[in-house]
Formats: sequence, structure tokens, C-alpha cells
Amino acid sequence: MSPDELLEATLAKALDAPVGREVDVDEVTRRALERARLEAHGERARRGRFVAGAAAAAAVLLGVGALWYALSRPAEPLADQRIAPDDLQTEEPPPDDARPGAALAATGDGARRAEPAGNEALAPSSGRPAAAPRSAAPSVESTPPPSRPRRRVDANRERLDHARTSLAHGDFDAVLQASAGQSGGTWLLLRADALRGLGRTDPAADAYEAAAGALTDARRVQAAFAAAQLRAGPDPASALALLRRHGVLTPRSALEERGRALEVQLLRSLRRDDEADTAELAYEARFGGSSD
Repeated sequence: MSPDELLEATLAKALDAPVGREVDVDEVTRRALERARLEAHGERARRGRFVAGAAAAAAVLLGVGALWYALSRPAEPLADQRIAPDDLQTEEPPPDDARPGAALAATGDGARRAEPAGNEALAPSSGRPAAAPRSAAPSVESTPPPSRPRRRVDANRERLDHARTSLAHGDFDAVLQASAGQSGGTWLLLRADALRGLGRTDPAADAYEAAAGALTDARRVQAAFAAAQLRAGPDPASALALLRRHGVLTPRSALEERGRALEVQLLRSLRRDDEADTAELAYEARFGGSSD
């Protein structure tokens, strides 16, 4: 066989081609490169499997080493172990019936306390038998005061409304009858208005003064001014005291202007001209004009 035929046979065998067939050099090169790539891929796969196997073997060795270390470590003594607070158990004291000397032994006439074994317990200081503990006093719950019946409240309100209606219609006797035995600033003021309507100025002034002492709202000033008006003639000193005591002359009160004008008149009646002049100047400075 000639050298050319030998080369062709070798290439044909490499390409799995029958001998005598024309060989394409490019095809031979392409197949050679493809086979080289396949061999390289197989080599990488074999290396990857080797690395994975080595990692698994290392993990197994580490696990075996940790297990061996845990088994070979000596146990800690109990004295060094700490007990969690939740693990502590407190034994509850036995009930009174289970304590020595607390059982009652029945006898023929009744029951007496059974004595403990040995002598009686002695008090630490006196040597006498210790006194039995006193029983706790039963707790007494405070009883709330009884609430006022609603029917009574409604009845009082209806009575007050009826008295006001009677006063508006001029039925002063009905107001006096309804206010008999009643207390409080509102009833006193209604009674004073009824007495004034009947022309009974002295008892009306007394009722107005009592109402001024009992009321705490704006009606206090009205009641005091009304009482001062009724007492201006017979008792100007008392009228002046009412104006000053119950806030009629207080700045920006509901009846300040009328109260200051009445104050000047009362001071003139009492011959206290210097005070009257001062009060009149104060009136003019605040309200303008004369107090007459």
C-alpha cells in the first residue's frame, strides 16, 4: 500500500468512512474539534463529581468529629448547674385543719381541741400557755345612702313651676301657700316677689335679703338691689350695706349703674356728703351724666 493510500485509510478510519471514499479535510477538522469539545466537557463533569464527593466527605467527617466531641465531653457537676426560677416549686403550707393541735376531738358533752403530743406550747416570755389567735373580724360592707326618689324630685319641680305660673298671673296668695316651709334661694325669691306684690314691704325686704344670702348666681345681685330699694326709706344704712355686701356695686355687674345711683342717694340721706360727692364723681366718670 502506498503512503497516500495509508493516509487515506487512516483518515477514513478516524472519520468512520469506508476506505476508498474521498476525504474532506474541512469535515475532518470540524469533527476533530467536536470530539475535542466533547472530551473536554466530559473531563469537566468528572472533575465536578470529584469536588462534590470531596465536599460530602468533608461534611461527614465534620459531623463525626462533632459527635465524638459531644460524647467525650465530661458532664458538669450538679452544684454548678443553675436552676431557672420557674423550676423552683414552693410547697404550700398545710391547711389549718392539718396542723398539729388543730383537730377537734369529740367528747361526751361536746368537742374540745385535741392536745398535741407532749406538753402545751408555752409563750416565749411568760411561760404561760400561748393564747389562741384571734379570729379576723368579719368585713362590713358600707351601705350606700339611699337615693332620693325620683317621684319626689318631679313633685318638687312641678310645685315650683306651679308657683312661678301663679306669680306670673298675679296669684300671690297661691305663691305664699306653695312656698310655705320651703327653703332655698329660688323659693325665697318667689316668696319675696309675692310679698312685694301684696304690698308687704318689710317682710318682702327680709325675704329678698335672705334670698341674696342663699343665691350664688346673678339673681343674688337682683335680690340684694330689691331689698336695698325697699329699705332705702326706713333704713338707708342697711340698704347701703346690702349694696356693698352682695356685689351690686361690683364693676360690670348686672345692676352696677342703678346700684351706684342708689348709693349716692343713700349717702345723701345719711348726711355723708363727702362720700356722696366721691361716689357721684365715680358714677359720672364711669357712666357719664348725673346720678339723679
